[in-house]
Amino acid sequence: MSLSSQTVSSRGFRRRTIAVFATVGLIASGLAAANLLQPPRITAVEFRAETLAVSDSARITVTLSEAVRHVQDVDVTAATPVTADSEGATVTLTVHGPLDYGAVLPIRIAVTSAATGIRGVVEPVVTAADTRVATLVRDDRGDRIMSDWLVRGGDPDERRLGRPIQEFASFPDRIFAITAAGPPDAPRAVFAAFSLGSEREIPLIAETEAQLSQLRAEPQVGYVGLVTDGLRVGDRVTVRELLLFDGRADSGAPAILTDPEGAPLAVSDWRFVPGTTAVIVRDTGGALWQADPVLGGAATPITESDPRVGALLPEGGVRLSGGDRIGRTAAGTALTRSVGERDAPFFTPAGSGSRIGAVCASPNGRAVAVEVISAEGRADGRAVREGFSHTTTVFLDARTGTQLRSVIGFAPSWC
Repeated sequence: MSLSSQTVSSRGFRRRTIAVFATVGLIASGLAAANLLQPPRITAVEFRAETLAVSDSARITVTLSEAVRHVQDVDVTAATPVTADSEGATVTLTVHGPLDYGAVLPIRIAVTSAATGIRGVVEPVVTAADTRVATLVRDDRGDRIMSDWLVRGGDPDERRLGRPIQEFASFPDRIFAITAAGPPDAPRAVFAAFSLGSEREIPLIAETEAQLSQLRAEPQVGYVGLVTDGLRVGDRVTVRELLLFDGRADSGAPAILTDPEGAPLAVSDWRFVPGTTAVIVRDTGGALWQADPVLGGAATPITESDPRVGALLPEGGVRLSGGDRIGRTAAGTALTRSVGERDAPFFTPAGSGSRIGAVCASPNGRAVAVEVISAEGRADGRAVREGFSHTTTVFLDARTGTQLRSVIGFAPSWC
């Protein structure tokens, strides 16, 4: 090949190379320009599904691809209000009220790029946690605790503890139970935790002749409590005292509910304030109190108008957050919903002759558990928490009465 032809080829190569780089540069510039014309988009959504189902102020954090002008308005399909605030590329949403268990919440947020002014809409979707519901079954097969998911179902679980079960409460990884020990004609009570992973039993109150009742748990904070009567604690014997235990510890002294003078308070009924170690109680004289014994505070009085008292109505039933009441009819064969001075039918069992047992609201107040005792039901004669054969528990939407799930057994975990 001659020198001149080599020179021509070299020049052609350079021209082609320059053309290629020019083309690449034009494409890159075009992509950059197109990117500048894109509206902001979602890069991450952070939330706690459990909090969405129980909290009055759950937070959702939406991170965008670029900074946006201040966001204040959002559009949601749910009745629960949602407000927004923003800073830079972060939009913070606050959900003002718990969602239904397992509810899907689509959200539309109008956003404007702070750099280009281009407008767009981002649509994060969040889902509130489902919750497991459990009941106590007593029959010829023995005592057992049955559980499943409230909304989606399909994952039933059965637990036996090897002894007659008076009451139970649970965390995701352990069951707490008051069980009977000793001969049937002179049973003694035992309070223990049962680890679901290792099946290990952790005694919390050893075998006693005292009466143990009203066992309840608050899994979010890891505490469990029960009312004790006739239990020796130090140099005294309890009289319907509420004891709260750290449910994650294998041992340790319980916190004791006391009145403003420091004396133990005699409790008729009680509940945890959802998501906290605080409690509300009705004493044996009918007065209402609030306290957080775990933090060392004595009880302070509250009134019937306090919205947290809805689970402690002296006549039974429940009062919902809006003020409506759900309770048994005089005959105890159906439920009514009281709106102001007007009573409306809410739920009637399908079986003729069935009657209503306990009625309890879910921790978020969005559902109600109802014991339904069939006409064939017979008392089992157990101490402390008597049960009946042929009993089912029905879970209802608290607003509409629509049935969410029906399971065998009684003493639903919400009670």
